[in-house]
Amino acid sequence: MPKGGDPISLSTPVVTPPVESKPLPCKQRAFVEFYLQTWNATRAAEMAGYKHPNVQGPRMLVKVSIQAAIEARMAELTIGAKEVLKRLSEQASGDLGAYFKISERWSEWPLPSEEILAEERFVKIVHGEEVEGTHYLVRKVVLDMDAVVDPARSRLVKKFADSPKNGLAIELHDPQAALVHIGRHLKLFTDVQEHTGKDGGPIDVKVSDDQHARAISALADALGDLVSREGERGDGPVDAPEQAPVAGPAEPGG
Repeated sequence: MPKGGDPISLSTPVVTPPVESKPLPCKQRAFVEFYLQTWNATRAAEMAGYKHPNVQGPRMLVKVSIQAAIEARMAELTIGAKEVLKRLSEQASGDLGAYFKISERWSEWPLPSEEILAEERFVKIVHGEEVEGTHYLVRKVVLDMDAVVDPARSRLVKKFADSPKNGLAIELHDPQAALVHIGRHLKLFTDVQEHTGKDGGPIDVKVSDDQHARAISALADALGDLVSREGERGDGPVDAPEQAPVAGPAEPGG
């Protein structure tokens, strides 16, 4: 008995100290990453460098440490509903201007797309002779590559192209489409579907004689069942309502 004479309560929970998880070896970490890419234990073990992947791969999946590492990585890679709405909000508020900047330079031959800010006359010696010319301070809008590769903004980029003919081009995710997705999630819109026939007229429903006869027969059967059930609820069968006698023509001399 413990000190003080109090008996030990059998309902007292036993507290187990937490076991610190050790980091996985490099080969096992590689197995986890390759498994999340292929979802094939044998293939993942082969890519991770195991000598007998067809045997070692399935064995790896049984290990508690590997299972915990896979679940942890899946939690990191999986986005929830809040993250989806956050990404859509970023796409809806994306600003194309954030991916461009102003570039200025001096040039003797400004391009048509460049704006001339100032000019400066100069004299230079060409083949022993003085030649006058003009330098122009010009500016134009250019793509900001630092913004394009910035992880905080690059996920808003839908398409990026670099061609000798057109140069650099960038396309962001459609902000209007993102707003529509958010609006539907918030139930701001109601989708209405209207069905019409040819040229906007009424829908022409054709019923054959056989279909019409089957429908009438089914309706008669249903009414018969209903009458039978009503009769079972009462004291006896349902009697037909009595009809009042119909007066005929008066006999002569009556």
